[in-house]
Amino acid sequence: MDVENKLAFVSRQLRENDYHIIGFLLTKDYILIKAFKSKDYYYLVIPRILGQTSLDSLDKILRFNTINMNRLPYNFMSI
Repeated sequence: MDVENKLAFVSRQLRENDYHIIGFLLTKDYILIKAFKSKDYYYLVIPRILGQTSLDSLDKILRFNTINMNRLPYNFMSI
């Protein structure tokens, strides 16, 4: 699955579960997504090499990662 399809697939999963995507950042190895749901921000880090079966449910997507502000790249915080 290429990066564009993976990003579209993850965004659809998030939108279907009432998450609002604020922004994303593509790096060499990861797709970083900033999302919002009911007063909480979520920062998701998804490896580019990950297969679609690892992303087929919101639980799997959120299990991978929700990282805190202190570990985010500077460019990602400014999205």
